[in-house]
Amino acid sequence: MEVQEVIFSHSGIQFNAKVGDTLSLRGHLGDAGEILEVGSVLAVKMEGGIKFGAPYIKGAKVGLGVLGHTKGPKVRVFKMIRRKRRRMTLGYRDLRTLVKVQAISA
Repeated sequence: MEVQEVIFSHSGIQFNAKVGDTLSLRGHLGDAGEILEVGSVLAVKMEGGIKFGAPYIKGAKVGLGVLGHTKGPKVRVFKMIRRKRRRMTLGYRDLRTLVKVQAISA
């Protein structure tokens, strides 16, 4: 049976993907052109039905090809201590890795 879609988790975030999808993962993971394998597959949708793990499906993997690296959206953090005239504004952009789903094995 051919796998159509998969739900996997990476760094605390769940992704619903199929072969050919482009995703943005947290962190600086590998170099461009490298292949990453993620083994934390939660569910797989096949032609015959859906298979769920408890919590993960044993032996299932998702092959991700690294396309490049970028930064996420800017997050503004404002801190203020009242009656002390203290105000501080910080900005933060986390590192992201753009990946393309190349293979799903279940």
